[in-house]
Amino acid sequence: NLDNPLMEMDSLNFLIGEENKLDEIPLVKTASSMNDTRAKDPAYRDFKSNLEESLLEIQTDIEEAYGAISFHCREQFQDNDTVLTIGYSSTVLELFKDAKEKSDFTVVVAENSPENSGKTMQKRLSSLGIKTILLADTSIFSYMSKINKVIISTRAIMADGGLITDAGVELAVLAADYHTVPVIVVSALYKLTPLYPFDNTTYNKIVSPKTVLNSKECKFGEKVDVIVAKYDYIEPEYISLYITNVGCHTPHYIYREFAEYYSKEE
Repeated sequence: NLDNPLMEMDSLNFLIGEENKLDEIPLVKTASSMNDTRAKDPAYRDFKSNLEESLLEIQTDIEEAYGAISFHCREQFQDNDTVLTIGYSSTVLELFKDAKEKSDFTVVVAENSPENSGKTMQKRLSSLGIKTILLADTSIFSYMSKINKVIISTRAIMADGGLITDAGVELAVLAADYHTVPVIVVSALYKLTPLYPFDNTTYNKIVSPKTVLNSKECKFGEKVDVIVAKYDYIEPEYISLYITNVGCHTPHYIYREFAEYYSKEE
């Protein structure tokens, strides 16, 4: 097995920040463009061949992930369902696109302020002929009683069965837990990581307060710290089901998949 890119903190931040761009990375081309000055070295040739084979396998997994996830999600949609999602996700978008062919449902899209990526999601779903409602983040709790299920994507699946996702998603997950609404997470298995988070700050990124506060309107005294986290950590007990490109898993069963992706040394 290759070393997983999530093993280092910088690599983790890169991966969770590139959810919708991974399928555009020319992985095999990267390996082929390596310096060939040692091409006559048998050990180097074997290494390069194995690397290209592994990268091609990863690239194939990424390209086929959408279709496989949609296939395993077909039974999750019923006519007249009302489904909540938060912000924009290419994985969730493809899932709804496929499900539309078999079921008639409504998607409620939370804005996911301050980026407001939910507006992009709502427009794309509407263009596909899917009934959508754009919802302010502050209205999630009051609207949750009308929701049949919550479907979200993830930036990374952690070793404890929890996940790292965009900031603001935890609000919807906690509301779903209060109203006993199932939370379904859709993700390809290349997002698995053997790392264990300890809290919301372990694997996170702090961004500028300007994204949520207008300094001209807010007058603070001295020594005021405003911490704005980019991601949320969702604990496994709030997740009902993971649907991946290889099937459905409960959060406490997902750890078994690590045996397929990591050696004992890793």
